[in-house]
Amino acid sequence: MFAPVSYRSLFPSFLLLLFTLPDRADTLSGQVTSTSGAGIAGVRIDVENLAGPDPSVQNDTTDAFGNFAAIVPAGLYRVIFRPPSPPATTFLPGEIESLFVVGVSDVGVITLGTGVTLSGRLVQSSGVPVANVDLDVVDESLGEDILVLNDNSDPLGLFTVVVPIGPISLQVDPSTVPPGTATLAPREIALTMFSETHMGDIVLQPGFVATGVVLDPIGFPVVNADLDFDDSTTGLSLYTPGDNTDGFGVFSVVVPVGIWDIRICPPPGALLVSKTFENFPLTGDLSTGVLFLEAGVQLSGTVVDCVGAPVQGADIDVRDSSTAIGVSLCNDNTDSFGNYAVVVPTGVFDILFTSNELGTTSQNSDVPVGANTVSDGILPCCPPGSVTVVNGSGVNPVALQALTVPTVGGALELEIDAAGHAPDFVGVFAFSDPLAALPTPAGELLVHPGSSPVFSLARPHLGGPTSLNGSIPLNSALCGRTIHAQGVILGAPGPRLTNALQISVGG
Repeated sequence: MFAPVSYRSLFPSFLLLLFTLPDRADTLSGQVTSTSGAGIAGVRIDVENLAGPDPSVQNDTTDAFGNFAAIVPAGLYRVIFRPPSPPATTFLPGEIESLFVVGVSDVGVITLGTGVTLSGRLVQSSGVPVANVDLDVVDESLGEDILVLNDNSDPLGLFTVVVPIGPISLQVDPSTVPPGTATLAPREIALTMFSETHMGDIVLQPGFVATGVVLDPIGFPVVNADLDFDDSTTGLSLYTPGDNTDGFGVFSVVVPVGIWDIRICPPPGALLVSKTFENFPLTGDLSTGVLFLEAGVQLSGTVVDCVGAPVQGADIDVRDSSTAIGVSLCNDNTDSFGNYAVVVPTGVFDILFTSNELGTTSQNSDVPVGANTVSDGILPCCPPGSVTVVNGSGVNPVALQALTVPTVGGALELEIDAAGHAPDFVGVFAFSDPLAALPTPAGELLVHPGSSPVFSLARPHLGGPTSLNGSIPLNSALCGRTIHAQGVILGAPGPRLTNALQISVGG
C-alpha cells in the first residue's frame, strides 16, 4: 500500500526537473500577421529568459504565411517578434512580456502594426559622427515607451528605426558611446510622424557631469531619489537618463551648459520634502557635495469638480500662508480618482488646485499642517460667468440687470425696474439664441423665441424695482453655455420690452 503523497510538496521538485531537462523539446507556436490579417514572412522570434541566461532557439523565423513553431527549452520568457528591417518592411515589433513555455505553447495570432521610418545622423558639434548612441521612443498618445529595434547608431552615426504614426518623443542617450568619446549631453526631440522622415544631422552638445550625495536628516543615504533639471527661463525639463541616486545616495547626471532649476524628488513613500535649487549655473563639471533633505508629513486629499466628479491631472501647489513662498513638490498631480499625496514641512499653508482641462482654480487658505493632513479641493467646472447688456438700437429701456454672477448649481437673481408702470406683472424669458432687433409694438425683440427655451420667470410688481429669483441646474454640461434673456413689463401705459442680457454660465 502506498503512503499518501502531497502534490504541494511535489510541485517544487517538478519545476526543478522541468528546468533541468536539457533535451526537452518544447515548442512556441503561432502566427504573425499584419492588421489586415495577412501573414508576415521572415519575422524572427527572440526569447529573453526571465529566470536565467537566454537559450538558443531553433526554427525561429516565420514562414511565408507568418506561421512559426520555434523550439525552446521550457521556461519563463519575454518573447519579441522582430519583423524584417526597413526597407523590406515597416512593421512595428511585437512582444509578450511574460510567457511560461512548457510542452506546446500556442500564442495564437500576433498582430504587428504598421509604422514609418525615422532616420538621421548623430554628430558632435564639430561634425564628427557619434557611434553606438542609444535611441528610445515614447508614444505620446499612449504615454508609454515602445519597443524599438536597431536602436543604436552605427559607426557613421547613422540610424534608421520604425516608429508609430502620431506624436512621439525621440530620446537620444549618448551614455552608451565607445570609451574615449567626448562626454555628450542627452537630448529629447518631440516629433509628429505622418510619413517616412529623415532628420539629417542631429547635433549632440558637449555635456558636463553634475554629481553629489543626497542624505536624509540623520545622515542616511536617500536611495532612488530622482533628480530633475528644468530650464530656469522656460521651465522645460531636460531629458536626463540615469538620474536617480544609487544605494549610497550618490547621483551623476550629464547635462549641457545652461542655467537650471535642480529638483530632488525623494522616492515614493519616503516622508522627505523635495528640494529645489533655482537658477543654478552650470558651465563645467560640478560637485554639489552633500545635500540634506528635510523630514516632512503627508498632505493628501481628493479634488472634485462642481458636481462632485473626480478631476484627473489637477495640479497641486502649496505656499506658506505668511510668506507666499512655494513648497517644492514632486508628483503633485491628481490621479484618475482625483486623489493626490505630497510631502510638505509642518506649517500653515495655502493649497492651490488648478485644472488646465477645466481652466479653473480654487484655493484652501490657511490650512494648518502639523501632522499627516487631508485637505480636499473643489474646482469650478468652468471659468467665472459673466453678464453683458445688449440693447439693439437702444429704443428699449435698460431696466433688466443681473444681481448675481450665474454659476452652475447657483442662484440666479435678476431685477426689472418697472418704474412708470401701474402695478401688474414683470417677466423674463431666456432662449439659446439672440435675435437681431425685431421691431414690435412693445419695443425691439432681442431674443429668438424659435430657439431652445432655457427658463422663464415672472412675478407681480408694484411699479418699481422687482427681483426675480431662479437657479441654474447642477449640470456641468451647462458650463460656458451662453443664454440670451430679455424682460417684459406689463401694466399701464402698456407692455414694454426691456434690454436683453447675454449670460455666460460660469463654474
